[in-house]
Amino acid sequence: MGCQSAGAPAPYRAGGVASKAPQQISTPLKPAPSTASQKTFAPKSPVNVALLLPLNGASTAVGQSLLDAATLAMFDTGGNAIKLNPIDSGDTPKGAENALRQALAEKNTVVLGPLFGAQVRAIAPAARAANVPVISFSNDDSVAGEGVYTLGLMPDDQVTQVMRYAQRQGINAFGILAPNTPYGKKAVQAAQSNGTATIVAVEYYNESQISLEGAVQRLAIKAATTPLSAGTAAAGNAFQALIIPAGGSQLKTIASLLESNSVVPANVRFLGTSLWQNAPALQNPFLMGSVVAAPSLKNKQAFEQKYRATFENPPLAMGSLAYDATALAALLAGTEQGITPESLSNPNGFTGVDGIFRFTPNGTAERGLAVFVLQSGQLVEVQGAPRTFNGLVN
Repeated sequence: MGCQSAGAPAPYRAGGVASKAPQQISTPLKPAPSTASQKTFAPKSPVNVALLLPLNGASTAVGQSLLDAATLAMFDTGGNAIKLNPIDSGDTPKGAENALRQALAEKNTVVLGPLFGAQVRAIAPAARAANVPVISFSNDDSVAGEGVYTLGLMPDDQVTQVMRYAQRQGINAFGILAPNTPYGKKAVQAAQSNGTATIVAVEYYNESQISLEGAVQRLAIKAATTPLSAGTAAAGNAFQALIIPAGGSQLKTIASLLESNSVVPANVRFLGTSLWQNAPALQNPFLMGSVVAAPSLKNKQAFEQKYRATFENPPLAMGSLAYDATALAALLAGTEQGITPESLSNPNGFTGVDGIFRFTPNGTAERGLAVFVLQSGQLVEVQGAPRTFNGLVN
């Protein structure tokens, strides 16, 4: 199944209803500022780009929303350099394998997606054998490398950034409350790799409420009981900051459990990742003063406004990934070098909806991040995201 070029767009869908064409986004994805110039090049024919999404099954709504975001990117980039071909991958590894076979049979030279790490792992061998790069939406770095790229937001840089900010505020003893998932474990690894910080306590929890309650209770024993204003020495061997790489309803539950176990913000600063953005728990007064490292919201707010105006629904948080992946393919297809491992790994990176990013040699996306403080239910930016990777230290 294919998508028409921007010159003759397919009807836009908002919950199955045709929607109006989008306004041009003023700053679609572009190379990050650098001293290098980028030569533009008009390909003889559009480059075939497969977009693997769950367009049927339990994750259909997610797939359709990401398809809408990708279509928006086609309009904003002009859509002349690539032909975007959406293919249903379902939400299973087998579905992704079938979708890749179709993509290769239809002569697609680049694959965007799929969505889930297990799906990426399933298609990686065949994609590598065909020398077709894969730009996935997963944040599972274990599937990246050798022509497979993960565009999903990783916790590594976010945890490193938020810890460094806390350390500049005089906090050096940390606790971690993390889900027992690849994301949670990656967050813990990033914290433990900070050679100048002291990790006082690490607690994992599983999906059950009992597991989470037990983890919080064990952490509470090691939490500071003196005010942050008293300084690190007064805290002794207790942690003065708690890293919480969680979001959604889970963050709301965690806040309630911390409060009931007397782990209070007067004594412990709560630190979060991008999972906190748009979480309902941000309205909880108990979390006020928490610090979050995440992509800047400036470009994303413009993207969200235009998406909502076009499709009459808000985009999913990961909608920016589908937009940026599509815009990246269009950008590189319109250069003399084309879409190659070398162009994808440009050390200067690119500027997208979530700010600057670049692919590291292992295929994961490194990002420039902002720092926010939660005030009156809003994340207020207190440290801007960098505009280039020159001298960047997250």
